[in-house]
Amino acid sequence: MSLSANRVFSGPVVVRSSASISRLRVLCGSLTALLTLSLSPVWAETPVNVSGVEEDWELVVGEPSVEDTSPQIITFISPTNRIDAEAAVLELNHSTQPDYQDGGVQFQRWFGDFERVYRAPHTQNRLATAGERIKYTMTMKIEDGLLQFGVRNGTSQTWGAFGGTSEQWNSSVVSQYANLDGYSPAISATYSRVGYAANRVQKFSLKEVRYYRNNELIHKDTGERIVQETPVETDETP
Repeated sequence: MSLSANRVFSGPVVVRSSASISRLRVLCGSLTALLTLSLSPVWAETPVNVSGVEEDWELVVGEPSVEDTSPQIITFISPTNRIDAEAAVLELNHSTQPDYQDGGVQFQRWFGDFERVYRAPHTQNRLATAGERIKYTMTMKIEDGLLQFGVRNGTSQTWGAFGGTSEQWNSSVVSQYANLDGYSPAISATYSRVGYAANRVQKFSLKEVRYYRNNELIHKDTGERIVQETPVETDETP
């Protein structure tokens, strides 16, 4: 992940000739403006002193390809819109660390190019079922001076249940933030993506975001943010 001030992190991109995330480059120059924006959540009254965030994600697969290991999905979460800050990534149907592998699920924590923590893929199974619906929750919280990332409540036909409290699905670092007030779901929706074969995804979206203060729910944002949507073709022949 690049830390250059004139780049935008656009998520781990599946590069068929190389698996290294550190070779990511800007895919859309217009996103550069995000570096100077202070993006605000979409509700009228912004919660303050937020200590925890939960994001509910849903992927509806279209027609997957086992031979081509597609589609491949990247989910991103960060406490800020700065590209040189901490972030966590979940890769579905592929993994890029330490080398590219087809299939499976991999959880990663990043701090630019200087620090990366990755967990072994959950399984090496590849998406194979048309219309499969996959759900999971990305978590982030500050507790006991640590910034903690995790994955919870993953359900899928291909990989079964995934996520939880084990080390495989969690990673923490000493927090440089007093709270998560700099978080924005717009950043998650912008940098999460279908990294490969978007045409094989019916819908990929951030369904709901929940905000906590001292483990108490203080706000629920139910506005769906669609990352990718492919119209379903219908046979209109009489």
